[in-house]
Amino acid sequence: MRNRFNEHGGDTPLNDPMAGTRCQAHGCPNRWSVDVGAGRLCHWHDVASPHLWPIVTQEQLEAQTDRAARVPEPAAPPMTREQKVDAIDRLRIVADRLGKTPADPQAWAKNLQAKRDRGIRLSSGQRGALAEYERHHPYEVRTLGPDGDVKYEHFSQDDHG
Repeated sequence: MRNRFNEHGGDTPLNDPMAGTRCQAHGCPNRWSVDVGAGRLCHWHDVASPHLWPIVTQEQLEAQTDRAARVPEPAAPPMTREQKVDAIDRLRIVADRLGKTPADPQAWAKNLQAKRDRGIRLSSGQRGALAEYERHHPYEVRTLGPDGDVKYEHFSQDDHG
C-alpha cells in the first residue's frame, strides 16, 4: 500500500491510524501523554528541553527497536499424557484432603435443611436458595433418625397417588 502524505509537508502518512495519538515531537514513535497546551507530547519529550528532543527521539526509536528484537521467553514444553494424569491425580488427593468434593451434588441443600431442622437461623440468601431448591425437589421427605441425623427418602409422583 502506498502512503499518501499530508499536504502541509509533514512526514505523517494520511493512512496512519496512530497519527492523532502520536507525540508531536518530530519522528517520535510514542503516543502522547502530556497536553502542554501548544502541543501533545510523550513523557520523555515533556521532561526534556526542546534542544535535546532529537536525542530523546533517537533514544526512543532505539528502545522501540530493542523491544521488537527481543527474543521472547521459550514456552514450557507440553506435558505428556502421563504427566497430565499424574497432575490430575495429585489435584484429586489435595481436593479430597480439603473435603471440597462432596459425593452428592445436592449436599449443600441437604446441609441447609439439616441446619434449619435443628433450629439454626439461616440467612435470607440461604432461605431463598433453599426455597428454590425445595420448589424443584418437592418429592423428598426428610426424617430425623434415632441418632439425630437427617434421613432423606425420595419418591416419585406415582407414589403419591
